[in-house]
Amino acid sequence: MKRFNSSKALAALFLSATLGLAIWMAFNLHVISARLDGNVFSLLPKSERNVVAEEFIDRVAKNGERSLVVLLSSSKLEVSIEAEKTFKSLIEGLAVKSAPPQDGYSEYVSKLLSHKSGLLTPDDIAQLDSQAAPFWFDKSNAMAYSMGNSLIPWKNDPFGLLGDWLYRLGSVTKVRPYGDSLVVERAGVSYVVLPMELNASVDSLSAQVVLADAINAAIRETKLKHQGVDALKAGVIFFASDTAKSIEADISLIGLISGISALLLIVFIFRSLYAVGFVLLTVSIGFMYAVLACFFIFPKVYILTLAFGTSLIGMSVDYCLYWLTASIEDNKNPLERRRYLLPGMFLALITTAIGYFLMTITPFPVLSQMAVFSIAGISAAWLTVVLIFPHVNKLRFSAGSSFALVHFIQPKNYRISIAARKVIVAAMILVSLYGIFFSRSNDNIKSLASFDKELIAQQIKTSEILDLPSPSQFFIVSGSTEEEVLSRAEQLTHRLDAFIVDGVITGYQSLTRFIPSTVTQNIASKAYASQGRANATRQIAKEFGMDPVWVQSQNQINTPLTIDEIRDTPLYNKLSYLWFASDASSIKSTAVLLTGVTSAEAVGKLSKLADPDIFWVDKPREISDVFARYRTLFSYVIALGYLLTFMAIYLKYGKNAWRAVLPPILATCLTLAILTIAGEAITLMTVIAFALLLGVGTDYGIFLLQYPSDRRVLLSISIAALMTLISFGSLSLSSVPAIRSFGIALLFGVLLSWLLTLFFAQKVDTSE
Repeated sequence: MKRFNSSKALAALFLSATLGLAIWMAFNLHVISARLDGNVFSLLPKSERNVVAEEFIDRVAKNGERSLVVLLSSSKLEVSIEAEKTFKSLIEGLAVKSAPPQDGYSEYVSKLLSHKSGLLTPDDIAQLDSQAAPFWFDKSNAMAYSMGNSLIPWKNDPFGLLGDWLYRLGSVTKVRPYGDSLVVERAGVSYVVLPMELNASVDSLSAQVVLADAINAAIRETKLKHQGVDALKAGVIFFASDTAKSIEADISLIGLISGISALLLIVFIFRSLYAVGFVLLTVSIGFMYAVLACFFIFPKVYILTLAFGTSLIGMSVDYCLYWLTASIEDNKNPLERRRYLLPGMFLALITTAIGYFLMTITPFPVLSQMAVFSIAGISAAWLTVVLIFPHVNKLRFSAGSSFALVHFIQPKNYRISIAARKVIVAAMILVSLYGIFFSRSNDNIKSLASFDKELIAQQIKTSEILDLPSPSQFFIVSGSTEEEVLSRAEQLTHRLDAFIVDGVITGYQSLTRFIPSTVTQNIASKAYASQGRANATRQIAKEFGMDPVWVQSQNQINTPLTIDEIRDTPLYNKLSYLWFASDASSIKSTAVLLTGVTSAEAVGKLSKLADPDIFWVDKPREISDVFARYRTLFSYVIALGYLLTFMAIYLKYGKNAWRAVLPPILATCLTLAILTIAGEAITLMTVIAFALLLGVGTDYGIFLLQYPSDRRVLLSISIAALMTLISFGSLSLSSVPAIRSFGIALLFGVLLSWLLTLFFAQKVDTSE
C-alpha cells in the first residue's frame, strides 16, 4: 500500500507540474513565438580556431540582419527616379527606414580638423616634399575663388589637403548622390540605390515575414506602374522569410503525416478512443516539455528545431505503444505491469538518449538544440507512461485481429533454413563492405541548406554592383597595441593594392582608411611641415587679411588621430564591428574585408598573405574541414558507442547481447551501400543519423531479449518501428538538405534495423 501511495504521489506531482506548465505556456505563447529564430545560418558550425573571427562573423550577422537594399534600374535614369518615389510612397508606414550613407559623416570630419596635419594622400605628401611656395599659393588662390561646395570651408583647409584625403576615402564606394537620390553605375546601367534598415520593432520571425511580404508587394506594384523598370533586392530578411515559409510548410507536412499515421495505426490495432486519447496526451506532453526545455535553456528557439522536432511524434509514441500492447489480454495489475515493463523501457530510454546526446558534442548550435529538444521530449513521454498510465484502469484491450501481425511476422523468419541464413548473412557482409569502402562523402556547405535561386542571384548581382565586401573570406590582423595592429593592417593593404592591380580582388575595406597608423600620420605631418607650404600660408594671410593666429593654426603639427577620438561619432558605430579590443585580453585586432573574391585561385593567393599576426579566414573552407573532421570523428564515436552499448547489454543478457547490437550495425552498413548505389553522397548529417540509429535500433533487440516469449512485445516493437519509420522517413520530404539527408538515412536504417532484429531474434514459442 505504501508503494502504491508513493506512486500516486509521484503521478499527482508530475500531473500538477505538467498542468502548471501548460497553463503558463498558453498565457505566454506570444513570448515563446517572439523567441523563434528562422536563421538558417544556425546550421553553420562555430569556429574552433579563431575566437575573434567568430566574434566578427557574429557582428557582421547582427549588423547585416537589420539591413536591406533595393536597386531600381531602367533604360532612363529619370524613370528609375520616378519609380523610386513610387516605391517610397508604398513602403510608408512599414517598419523600415532609410539608411543614409552619410549619417554621422560631418561629425567625423569635424574631428579630423584637429588632426589634419597627419591626414594626407600619398600624392600630396610627394608634392609637399617637392613643390615650392608659389605652387601652394596658386593652388590656395584657385580654391578660394572657386564656386565648389565642400564640407570643409576654405579657411580651415586652404590647400585642400584634408579635402583630398576625404575624396580618396570617398572613392571607396561607387555610390554617388544625384539630387535627393543615390545612384551607382555598372556596365553602362544606372541603378538607383535605396539602402534601408529595419526598425527595432521587427524583433520576431513573424514580423520579418510580414515585412518582407510587404516590401515584395511594393516592388511588384512599382514595376507594374513603371513599365521597363527592373528591381534587385538583397538582405537577410528576404532569406529568413523565404526559409521560414518553407520550414513552416515542412512542419505542416511532416507533422500531418506523422500525426495521421499514428492515429490510424492506433485505431487499427486497439479499436479504442481511450488508446487514441492517451497517445495524443503522450505526444502533447512530450512536445510541450521539448519546447519549454529549449525555451528555458537557449536564448532563442530555431524554427529548424521545430521542423526536426515533428519526428518526435514517432519516438514519443514508442513508450506509449509498449504499454498499450502489453495491456492486450493482460490480467496483471497496472503496477505489476509497470514493474514488468520498466527494465526494458528504462534501458531503451538510455540507449535512445545516448544516440541523441552524441548530437550535442557537435559545433553546430541547431544540432545541440535539436538533441535537447528530443531528449526532453522522449523523457517526458517516458515519464507520462511510467507515472500516469499505471493509474488508468481502462487501458485494457482485447486481442482482436492485432496478433495476426505477430503470426505473420515471426514464422516467416523461422522457416528460413540454416544454409539460407548463412548465405543471407554472407551477402549482407559483402554489401556492407561495399558501402564502407566505396561510399562517397560530401562536405560542401551546400549539403546544409538550399535557398531560392532567384534570391541568391539577386544577392550576388547586388553585391557586384555595390562592390560589397564578403563576410566569409577576410583577414584578422592582431597585435598588443592599437598602433601595432594599424601598422600591420596598413602593410597588408599595401600588398592588397598590388592584388587589385593584378585583378585578383576588386577592393578591400579596412579601418586604416579612416584611421591611419601613427607612423603613417607622422610621415604625413613631417611633409605637412614643409617650408614651401609654410611660406605659402604666410603669403595667403597677407593676400586675404588673415591674422597671425590663423597662420599659427595652419602651420601647427597636430597629434595623430586615434580610435578613441572618433569612438563617440555615429560613423564609428558603423565601423565598430571592424575593431576588437577587450579589457579581458591584451590582444587587439581588426578585420580587413575583401571585395571581388570570385575564384579558387584568388583564395589561394590571398591565403599566402597570412602570417602569425595576420590570420586568413575562409569560412566556406573551414566549414568543409569541420564537416570532414566531425564526420570522421563521429564514425569513431559511433563505434565506441556500440562497444559501450554491447558491454552494458552483455552485463544483463550475457552471450545473447549481440542480437541487440548487430542489427543496427549491419543496418548502418547496408544503408551506406544503398545510398552509394543510389548515387547519394555521405554527409555529416548522414553520419549523425547513424549515431541516432545506435539508440533507436538497439531498442528493438533489448525488448526481444527482455521479453523473448511475449508476443505483445513483438507486436509493440513492430508498430514502434513503423511509427519511427514514418516519423523520421517523413523528414526526407523536408526542403532543408541537412534534414532531408538525415531523414533518408534513418528511413533505410530503421527499416533494416527492425528487419534484422527479427532475423537474428531467438526462436521461441509465442503461442502462449
